Amino acid sequence: MNIEQLRHFSEIARCGSINGATETLYITQPSLSASIRKLESELGEKVFVRKNNGVTLTPFGEELLPYVRNVLGLIDQLPDKTQSEKSKLRPRLSVCSGGFKYMSSVVSRVYNAHKDDGIHIDYFDVPREESLSMVASGTAQVGGFAMWDFQRQYHLRILKERGLRYVPLATSLPTVAVGKNNPLFYREEDWVTLDMVCKYPLLYTYSEHSTALYNKLGITQGKNVINCRSRAGRGELLSTTDCVALGSYITTAYKKTEYYPDRRVLKLRDVKYTSETGYIVQQDAELNGVAREFVEYLHELFEQE
Repeated sequence: MNIEQLRHFSEIARCGSINGATETLYITQPSLSASIRKLESELGEKVFVRKNNGVTLTPFGEELLPYVRNVLGLIDQLPDKTQSEKSKLRPRLSVCSGGFKYMSSVVSRVYNAHKDDGIHIDYFDVPREESLSMVASGTAQVGGFAMWDFQRQYHLRILKERGLRYVPLATSLPTVAVGKNNPLFYREEDWVTLDMVCKYPLLYTYSEHSTALYNKLGITQGKNVINCRSRAGRGELLSTTDCVALGSYITTAYKKTEYYPDRRVLKLRDVKYTSETGYIVQQDAELNGVAREFVEYLHELFEQE
């Protein structure tokens, strides 16, 4: 077993397919498949179940993945230990987005406040589940996190077991995002119903957060389906097709931004579940000055009028 095999395993799990992982790992499909077969042989267990539309983790693979990501996170920190004494004096900030685009605006604010004196920032644009692993391993100081009310107790228990503290910032009802090619974009009302939404192709993101909502609502794939893991790709698809994406849009955090000029977000009227959004930090770790500053700015973003 070697580090590259672990990276291959982690990236395939993130992409949900071997073909998808080849594009980010810059490796051929036969080589990547061989790497995973060798890893499974050395572990004595299968980590993936192969399907026509990709792969899914086996129960053993699901158990293994958090440990692998923790190991990779620690390894990725090794270059930091070799930097010069002068660079070590610079304030350092490491943040995981958790899939929330507004996190970058807060990172930018911290940068602009310190750029004249020098600052080192690591910004990881990763989904919620990777945010949890990276904060737990110490790769990131702060990570974006969200949970549905029907999963809250489960996630709080998991966070506690991983030594993490969760700080809530806001709650929101489920929302539906559409682009200008979808007739719902031009509705006078600011709401839709589930029946109205299901007439259009669903954009599946495969993030744990959105998948949990789809499963809770009992939504099944209809005539047309679009699967996309990339946030940039999802934005393009919403702008150029009539697809719909279900999730939770935090109005407070985005009201002063122009992140989504060609998109409209509608309330899902007949669904009463709520999503709580916040951030996670290590329970016993003391945040340094710029990390505390980042958290203060984050609170301010959600308190804006």
